[in-house]
Amino acid sequence: MMSLRWRILFSLSSRRLCRTVYSGPDGLPDFTREYEKNTDTSWEARKLKNIRQRVIDKEKGKKFEDLEKIVDDEARRIAPLSHFIFSDDPAVCNKDLMLGQRMEILGNPSSDGKNNIKEKYSKSSNLDPDFIRPEVQEILKRIRGKDPKIIFKRKLERNKEMPKIQLLSDEQLKQKYEEALEAAEKFLEMPPVMTEREPIDEELAFDEKLDGYEHSSLVFTDISEDLNRNERFIVVRETNGKLRKATWEERDRMLQIYFPKPQRDILKPELFDDLTVALKNEFHENVLQQILIHFDPDSANYINLTKQVYDDIDEKGAFELLRSTRFFGGLAFYLTKHKSIDNLLIYFLHSKLLEEASDLINLYYLIKPKSEVSQQIQDIDDAVEKVKIFVANEAINARAIKLALNPFLKSHQKRTGKQRSVQ
Repeated sequence: MMSLRWRILFSLSSRRLCRTVYSGPDGLPDFTREYEKNTDTSWEARKLKNIRQRVIDKEKGKKFEDLEKIVDDEARRIAPLSHFIFSDDPAVCNKDLMLGQRMEILGNPSSDGKNNIKEKYSKSSNLDPDFIRPEVQEILKRIRGKDPKIIFKRKLERNKEMPKIQLLSDEQLKQKYEEALEAAEKFLEMPPVMTEREPIDEELAFDEKLDGYEHSSLVFTDISEDLNRNERFIVVRETNGKLRKATWEERDRMLQIYFPKPQRDILKPELFDDLTVALKNEFHENVLQQILIHFDPDSANYINLTKQVYDDIDEKGAFELLRSTRFFGGLAFYLTKHKSIDNLLIYFLHSKLLEEASDLINLYYLIKPKSEVSQQIQDIDDAVEKVKIFVANEAINARAIKLALNPFLKSHQKRTGKQRSVQ
């Protein structure tokens, strides 16, 4: 005969724990069913009994037309409610992932189909003001590349459906190709570039009577529904009695426990302790993807790790590793704003991408408009002339850029000579 303990574990394993309304010392499931014998007629007792009955009815498949939520807003304000809510609906448990600041980790478009970065993030977020400028976004999209062979390269995953073979006319084939390029935009959506968030160091209270009462700090987390991740109130009571707001690291850890993001670990993976081996084997795109999964774009870990990857690519000149990926725009923006674009400009010239080289110089003077020749560059349409002006005024490695520009000079001289003869 199955013991009571195993019956309890079996009943728990067949349900999905979603969240608690109150997680105090008495916030445990009542398996004794003593609550059915409770004769308390107070408002709280009647509300609690009604909630328990709704949970049972919901598990039996009963539909509630009057109220979708098991726990209404009025009941959530009552602290003594000590119970757990069980639900088989993933949308109930993952509702927090669909609210507020959305940034699809795996490159999928938002559910609303919008690609505007400003609309995905609140006005109070610390997005880089230069990155969200429309003219900067247009240039980054043009220079990142759109090679279908790279975008739709084979992924290390199981095929969800069998390949299809179709007989198409030339017109139909062209239409399919255009549709594939439109779908490629979903995979090329750039992660946001944000400034580092301000550290949290705020003491709320101090109670000397609690000094030494506990052997470890206690973390209190607001797990109410319909709140953005950054709006949740999380505090820590230290062993010496100090009550303070949780740091960003503590907040990230607790939010991942109660509202987990897909594929993200609670603790920092060991991969990020030393990137030397991964970068030596040219796993730059994979590392950037893992960084994007495990950290928020405004966290110190995210910013420092992406800088390591970008610096390594710049030093090696291995820009083709991120070409036609969602990370190339962030790389170009980082080099333009914080470092030198010389190596990237040389890469474009060696790859015979003169228009991309011209766009890169335009991006440089958009982000750094205080330069003396910034206005002069905006009035020039010839790409070769723009490169010459940049080399004469801004370049650090001017000699290497001139050597890379040499193949374009002959054709440029012929073109300008014809224009002069026509005039």
